[in-house]
Amino acid sequence: MKGELVLLTLVLQFAVLPLIIPDGYIPNLSALLILYLAFYHTSILGVWLAFFLGLLFDLSAGSLLGPSAAGLVLAYIFIAVLSKRLFLDALVSSLIFGGFASGIVFTIRYLLLSQFVSLPFWIPLIQESLSSALFAPILFWIFSKLRRKNVG
Repeated sequence: MKGELVLLTLVLQFAVLPLIIPDGYIPNLSALLILYLAFYHTSILGVWLAFFLGLLFDLSAGSLLGPSAAGLVLAYIFIAVLSKRLFLDALVSSLIFGGFASGIVFTIRYLLLSQFVSLPFWIPLIQESLSSALFAPILFWIFSKLRRKNVG
């Protein structure tokens, strides 16, 4: 099931959403998948999945290899530690944590990429975090339907 989710997020993020959403407002679906996995499938496999998803993200985006992988791994670890104390099923919490996870990944990716290129920070951070927050409840609903389908 995790392979299906990775494939779904990559196809949506790099093939479908750029056709219907303006550039800069595309949510970070990889961060949302990592958030979902950190809450519902916490394991060492999740760390490896976050790493390889980040590498696939970097390859698909055509940027340096590693910044997204580092961001997704650190976000997964941070959220997995917090997941035992938090509840993600409520709409407000999925909005907040969706934006938060995307913000963590964006900031780490920015810090690593800004060593080589001058990049804007605040406007893209706000755009990506807000779009991810707004898209999080929809994506979590899809993920939960897929999880129930595979369990039942």
